[in-house]
Parts: sequence; structure tokens; C-alpha cells
Amino acid sequence: MPSIVITGATSFIGRQLCLSFLQRGWHVFAVHRRNTQLLPDGVIPIQLDLHEYGKLAELVPECDAAMLLAWPGTRGKQRDDEFLQNDAFLSNLACVKALIATGCKTIALAGSQAEYGIQTAAVPINEDDPLQPITAYGRAKKNLFEYASALCKEGEVRLLESRFFSVYGPGDYEGTLVISVLKKMLQNLPCELTECKQMWDFLYVEDASEMVAKLIVSDALAGAYNIGSGRPQTLRQYVEEMGVVAGSNSKLLFGSIPYQDAIVPNIYPDTSKLTDAIGKPSIRPFKEGVLSTISWLLRRGKASNYL
Repeated sequence: MPSIVITGATSFIGRQLCLSFLQRGWHVFAVHRRNTQLLPDGVIPIQLDLHEYGKLAELVPECDAAMLLAWPGTRGKQRDDEFLQNDAFLSNLACVKALIATGCKTIALAGSQAEYGIQTAAVPINEDDPLQPITAYGRAKKNLFEYASALCKEGEVRLLESRFFSVYGPGDYEGTLVISVLKKMLQNLPCELTECKQMWDFLYVEDASEMVAKLIVSDALAGAYNIGSGRPQTLRQYVEEMGVVAGSNSKLLFGSIPYQDAIVPNIYPDTSKLTDAIGKPSIRPFKEGVLSTISWLLRRGKASNYL
């Protein structure tokens, strides 16, 4: 039976990825921080903090694949914390070295659209586009991909990087646009927004994890792969659809928040390389993903004023 190591196993995407591989009949070594209670049933738990990832070679006798999802400082001001981001880079690089030592055949990194920097033209971002990150987070992700690529090439290990764009769904971070706006919509509160004229691409979390799983088990060549729905539209269209699905009477105050430095960022990927590698994926319609997210919000009491 094949096995996979997943770091950040209790994260938003990590938990879903554990389930994807369990359903495939794989042994799943779920690496998580101490005192975490959110692991799916059926995984093999490994308690390690980020700085201890170099010990993986001692704890995992061998594995066929690995997905590195653990990364601190992905939100807000921490994205520009050079010390924090460099520390994450070094810890994940130590993890790559340890996995190579186990004889791991495929290592996948969790990349980010932040590696590309800001795209102002309304054109899809391609994996061959230059990497021009403007945040410490984006630079650290770029550095890990480049350093890990060299190590894996030397060790004859296939290195993949899943470059995530805008993943949403149950369990998402409170401050994301989807979660924060839905919570207001469920209470019919006004929603302050930018003009939302930028092109965007939202992808439901279960679809994202399934894409990554298919990529890992495929015979795709080493390299980076954009992870997105391939169904871009303006952010305004997404927001308006959320309002319809939520049955909300919220006023949508488009333009009440100015764009930072008057820059309109377009963040949507060209996913043709991924489709060539894994075939045409099944994508949940946005309205269905929003309904699932609303159900989760209501179950958790996160929209208690609405209830």
C-alpha cells in the first residue's frame, strides 16, 4: 500500500488532502503540531513542530510521496516579516532533505500566486511567467521552490509545486473575502468593498485537494502547476452571486474601499498545464460551494445574529 507524508495536516487544505488519500487507500502520515485535535480518522499521526521537520527521516521509515503544507505567516502583516518567512523557508528545506533521505519518490510543495507578484493586466497567469514576488512570503516560497528543485534533481526525486490562487470553503480563515462578506450578508449588514473589477478565480477546497492528489499520483513532469478553477470572472460577479445564494438584503458598497496604491490586481491562473497533466477536473459550481460554506457558518454559529 503506498504512503504519503502530509505536513500541516490539520490546515484548511491539509485535512481535505488527508481525506483524498485515505479514500485512495493510501497510508497517510499526518504531521501536525502538538495538542491538535482536528486530525481525520485513519491517519497515522506524527507530532512535530515546524523546527523539528528534520527528524522526519527518523520517524517515517519510507514513503512514496509527500505534500508540504505547513507554513506560518500567510496572512496580514506577517507576510512581510522577513525573519518569520525565512524561518519557514529553512524549516521546509530541512523537511525536503529529510524526505529525500527516506527515499521519497515525489515531493510536492504548496506554492502561491504570491510568487508571481502583482499582475495588473487582465490576462491569465502562466507558469512560465517570471516570478517577481513583492512580499517576504512570496520570496520565501519562490526560494523554497528553487532550492528544493536543485536538491530533488540531485537526489533523483520528482518535485512538484501546486501554486494555489484563491481557495475557499468550510474551515477557511475568518478574514478572507468569502467568509467575511458572507457573515455580513447573512445578517443583512452593509458590505464595504473595492470596485471589485479585477478578474479572479475561486476554487472550492475539496476540488483543490483532489487536483493536488491527482497531480501527485499522476506521471506529470517535475515543475510548478497552477491550481485554480479555470472559470475566472470579475470579483464583483462573485460577490453578487454570493448575495443571491445567501438571499441577502445587504447593500453592496462597491468602491467604498480604495485599491491600495490605486493598483487593480488581477489574480487568475492559466490552468491548461494542470489539465494536460491530470485531465479535465470536476469543478463544483461557485453557488454550490457558497451554499456549503453558508451551512458551515451557520452550524458553527459564526453568523449567530442571523440565527
